[in-house]
Amino acid sequence: MHTRILRATGAALALILASFGSPARGDEITLGGVTHKDVLVYKGSAIYYVKFPKDGRIINVAEKDLAPGAVVISDDPFQRDELKAKFTDMKEKRDAAIREAGGTLPADSPFNTAIEGRSESMDTAALLGGGGGGGGGKGLGVPRAALMQLLQASGFTFGAPAGNSVSGQSADGKMSIELQGPESGVSGVVMKFPAAMAPIVLGGMGRGMGQAVPWIGEFLTTERANLAQGQAIERTQDGAYVSVVPSGSGPDATIVFTVRGA
Repeated sequence: MHTRILRATGAALALILASFGSPARGDEITLGGVTHKDVLVYKGSAIYYVKFPKDGRIINVAEKDLAPGAVVISDDPFQRDELKAKFTDMKEKRDAAIREAGGTLPADSPFNTAIEGRSESMDTAALLGGGGGGGGGKGLGVPRAALMQLLQASGFTFGAPAGNSVSGQSADGKMSIELQGPESGVSGVVMKFPAAMAPIVLGGMGRGMGQAVPWIGEFLTTERANLAQGQAIERTQDGAYVSVVPSGSGPDATIVFTVRGA
């Protein structure tokens, strides 16, 4: 399997795993009837700038387009510092993953950096609320489109969404992937590939994920012997559930790799 595919897949899963943890509570903004909880909101003269620490995006919204009460601001400085750091970290990981996969960085909305220092009461942060989804776990908060873009850059193709999930496959047809959950926040990822490719696939993805989330690399390494004997392995840590399940035997044997909210 092409190295670029493994890097892109590992990077996508790393973004999901890194989005877990104990989120600090932050601002809220309602756009088009949908309330996004725990985001960084900064108020300009006529524009609100919104940062999403879960995936590193920045958007701006004209104040005139918002309904009364659409913005709720938190003034806790500790939350602000924690979530500003999380936004910066996630944006760097997102951009690095897209570059490594050969994709094009998204064009974020312009951000007036002077606003950060001028309006402390608006300088708060948080995580994009994910919601539930097809995986049955809590929303991971990473928008479906962000993961699809990263995977498509390495050759994955996706069909039309079916309910709260969308499925795709690698360019060589050997790996399938399902992103479970609503567009606003993926709640689970299920991958399937031939068991004969497990050492290469899990090794390549494990290195990519391990850079962002060290425990996943350790988990895949220490449990390798059990997996080689046909045993399923699983772990729940830092709000995430990960499992690797062998199925079948002989040339038709497969591996199902699952990541979802715990």
